[in-house]
Amino acid sequence: GFEIDVEDGTYRAAGDGYGGPITVDVTVADGEVTDIAVVEHSETAGIADPAFDQLIPAMLEKQDYVDVVSGATLTSEGLMEAVRRALKGDDSTPEAAVDFEIDVGDGVYRGSGYGYGGSIEVDVTVADGEVTDVAVVDHSETPGIAEPAFDQLIPALLEQQAYVDAVSGATLTSEGLIEAVKKAISGEGVE
Repeated sequence: GFEIDVEDGTYRAAGDGYGGPITVDVTVADGEVTDIAVVEHSETAGIADPAFDQLIPAMLEKQDYVDVVSGATLTSEGLMEAVRRALKGDDSTPEAAVDFEIDVGDGVYRGSGYGYGGSIEVDVTVADGEVTDVAVVDHSETPGIAEPAFDQLIPALLEQQAYVDAVSGATLTSEGLIEAVKKAISGEGVE
């Protein structure tokens, strides 16, 4: 069940979603969670709202965290992280994603970063002053861990036009990919 470290009351906290922080108000009464209200989020509406509508009643009924909604993993995890923080009395807000600084003109730029298994090389496409594509050209990461991390990070990077949080369980791989993108769009290129 939920670990509730707070007295009865309403507590606000945020968790990292797909599009940025998800802020919730969690109400605790008689030592139980009686309400979870999403106050603010920047998730994709058509994906987030059904996920919230599915997760919140399930969490209230079970008085526990539930499985993520398929197709809305980051949104689900962000919501549950926000609830967990609220119940711990941890109202620290996740860092806002840092926006891309693009120092190159339109074109395709290669960059490299250091991952868990060595170098990660990417080709980054810049068009109309935005990053429109990130393609992993070469890497020596563990395949079963790297691909899901790339599959999660790249769409998030493109959607937010900002550096996003590392994928949990693949921190070094994520950081290597992000470093490679940073180098490509700053014009540093490949080491």
